[in-house]
Amino acid sequence: MDMSQEHNSAKKVTRRFVHRALLVVTAFSCGFLPCAISDNHYAAQNGQTPAGGYTTWETAASNIQDAVNAATTNDTVWVGPGRYTKPTNSVFYIGTNVVYIDKPLILRSSSGSYSDTIIDGSGTNRGIAAVYRTSVAGTRIVIDGFTVSNCFATNVGGGILFDPYDYALAGVVQNCNVSDNTVAWGSNSYIWVPPASRGGGICSYSRQYSNGTAQLIL
Repeated sequence: MDMSQEHNSAKKVTRRFVHRALLVVTAFSCGFLPCAISDNHYAAQNGQTPAGGYTTWETAASNIQDAVNAATTNDTVWVGPGRYTKPTNSVFYIGTNVVYIDKPLILRSSSGSYSDTIIDGSGTNRGIAAVYRTSVAGTRIVIDGFTVSNCFATNVGGGILFDPYDYALAGVVQNCNVSDNTVAWGSNSYIWVPPASRGGGICSYSRQYSNGTAQLIL
């Protein structure tokens, strides 16, 4: 074999090796499963015309519930500044809710400030009900950057109610002001974990009492 043949043969081996290496890296990075791709959905009060899956600010939903309904697992729902009250398509779950979330996703204010993005229960409705029952680790609902105020529930969680299958999967509340909310058996902003008070502000509730303390990240 002359030098040119050896060089061409080496290049072929190198190409095959690089190709196989790329396949291995891709397989490991996806965990041998298809890589999950999350989408963004939007809600705003800018006089926009809502359309489709609310995937741009120009076509954003006019209420948070519509954007949440359009989202799928692990998507992010961005909410523009404004005061959001009970929509016409509100969901009843242990009371009427301004926002009802039934899948793991991120609900986040676009400004990053709770002062200008307000979920208002009008004194008669719960702010947010986050109900997602699973035993799969790492699947949480995240609520980030809201004021949740002037909300009411007759039973539990006047401001925010988490009702997970497992305490360890309750959820994350960060950069939020949860205040001036009421339940029939309690009021204001305290947190309820069974068997304490009913939690006018935030309630983390589960039927799996044997699992111990709720892991609600604040």
